[in-house]
Amino acid sequence: MQNSTVRNLTEKVPITDTSYCCSKYLQYPKSQSNRQEGGLRLVQRYKEPLAGKPLVTVITVVYNGAKHINQCIRSVLEQTYDNIEYIVIDGASTDGTLEILRAHENEIDYFLSEPDSGIYAAMNKGLRLASGNYILLLNSDDWYEKTAIDELTQAAMLSGADVTHADAKEINKGGRTINILRGWLHDGIFTRGTPIRHETMLVRKDIYNKYGYYDESYAILADYVYIVNLYKGGCTFKHVTQPMLNFRNTGVSYMSEERRFTERARLFKEIFPFLDEKDLDVMKRRGRLSIDARLQLIHKHAGKSELFARSMAYNIADMAKEPETDWKYNADHYPGRYANLRAHMRKLFGINPR
Repeated sequence: MQNSTVRNLTEKVPITDTSYCCSKYLQYPKSQSNRQEGGLRLVQRYKEPLAGKPLVTVITVVYNGAKHINQCIRSVLEQTYDNIEYIVIDGASTDGTLEILRAHENEIDYFLSEPDSGIYAAMNKGLRLASGNYILLLNSDDWYEKTAIDELTQAAMLSGADVTHADAKEINKGGRTINILRGWLHDGIFTRGTPIRHETMLVRKDIYNKYGYYDESYAILADYVYIVNLYKGGCTFKHVTQPMLNFRNTGVSYMSEERRFTERARLFKEIFPFLDEKDLDVMKRRGRLSIDARLQLIHKHAGKSELFARSMAYNIADMAKEPETDWKYNADHYPGRYANLRAHMRKLFGINPR
């Protein structure tokens, strides 16, 4: 059976429009002399939406990812969904990545290899080249389950959601699944971070056209910032409650902790301008906060921002997932403190943590 990216080819040239975020170009404008490119578009083979089968664009960005990029590519080519456009943006790799892309030149719609300024600059390049009705962003270290795009697309079509997302398996260095990340959203996104894996987010093209590109001034958290903006903007989300993605916990966001803390503090300041430097120093290290520290922040700012207090309350409730902060254990061992916490959260928001 043919791979998913070559089952529905056409010579009909897709419409481009430079006034939008997506579908600006079929080939990226040449700005550097040492660039390389390839793929089906260069031999005038394209994709288009079909009846009952919207076109899905998958974008992979990579730099020196030869170790895992082939598995990533194969996971797209082996999808059960058969109307997929695949775009790969490479930051001028020197480790054999380009040779792997060349080996798949007749299965990738378009690849570009040239120096860039980082992950999100590369993602934005990919968006400018995307002509699909829906868009996915798949990291080069990760891979999809075979039915992922089929199930996400069907859920998106049935629900009409702006963003459709799924659960994901976290994979360690040894290749073992160590966690299932559930893709649930709540007000805590503003102070906790979202457990949605960016790579599972099937986003309608018109949503990207409305909200624009990723903020490249965030080197690590631009995807989180983007999700916060979608959530704040009232976008609708549909959750597919199955793991559709396998992601390795060795990416840049795992390896640059201090930069992540700095960017998180910046984002919190933008959302909650009333926070002072001491508050931000506490919040940016949210994973290490004691419940008492979180409670102090709720009490300090509850009168200024219900959203802040509500977010922090959800944040506290979410700690129940960790054995050392299990609600039942803590309620049994520290009945006064946790009774007060429950009462406070119930009074503020009607929340009654498990």
